[in-house]
This record gives sequence, C-alpha cells and structure tokens, in this order.
Amino acid sequence: MSKIILREISESEYPEFIEAVYSSYTEDRALADRTSIENAAKYCKKSKEEDLSQGFSTPGNFFYYIYSGEERVGALWLTIYDKDPLADKREPVMDLTKPSPTRYIYVSDIIIYEPYRRRGYASAALLEAERVGRETGCVRIDLNVFARNPGAQALYKKLGYSFSTLQMNKVL
Repeated sequence: MSKIILREISESEYPEFIEAVYSSYTEDRALADRTSIENAAKYCKKSKEEDLSQGFSTPGNFFYYIYSGEERVGALWLTIYDKDPLADKREPVMDLTKPSPTRYIYVSDIIIYEPYRRRGYASAALLEAERVGRETGCVRIDLNVFARNPGAQALYKKLGYSFSTLQMNKVL
C-alpha cells in the first residue's frame, strides 16, 4: 500500500481544485448520459451550485490534495451527510459534535492524476477517507461509480465496497 498524506486545501486553492473536479465529472457525465459536453456541463453547473452553495465554506465538505512525499498525486472531496431515511434530499452535516445513527461520509470525488495511477494511491486515499469518517461519527462510507469504469469498480470491491443500487438505461 502506498503511503500518502491528505492535505486540506486552502481557500485560495479551492477554485483550481473544484474546476479540476467538475471538469472530470462533466466528461464522465457526458459519456454516462450519452449527451454532449455542453449539456453535461449545464447539469454539472447546477449540481455544483446545489452541492456547494457556499463554495469552500459549504458545511460538511472536506477538500484534500493527496500527496506522496512532496509530490501531489491526486485530489479527494468528502462530504458528510446525515440522512433521514424518509427524507427526499440529503443535507450535509452542520454540527459534527452531535452524534447520529444515520451519518455517513460520501466520496464526492477522488482523482488520481494519470502518471500516478495503479500505484495504490487511490486505495490509500480511500482508507484515509474511512478514517475521517470514523473520526466524525459516520456509520458507513458511500460513493458512486460510473458503469464504464470497471477498474474503479474492481478497486472498490477489493476494499470491501458492495453495490447498494444499480441504475441502468437503454438508448431508444
């Protein structure tokens, strides 16, 4: 397992960080939805406005760069939610001091830069995400993976993740 350090980003680093995350997400979304980059970008812009209504200061969000020694190898965005099973919408946790049996940590995004892939950095970062989850009172860790990414799916299975839902579609 590769040794990594998660370093919280500063507010001045946030614009670059979030641009990289949403650029990658837009490409993945376009492929998954079989739509244009323009349409995917509109969807992602709306998603960012909803998920990060206060930008860097949006409660419950943690933004990290992943380092191996002095080398930045990736980025990790975690969100802590407290979901009432009957609620339609999940809300980020505002107060981490109050315990909750429904609190979970969500891997909003993980990116390992191309030259550093397949070296164990993603595994190490996800194990660190689990540590953050335990330290903040979370009972589970969730993530989403696109169907066209079997490498990531294999990694997540290797780390003990299992499918909780599976969405399918068909082009007409």
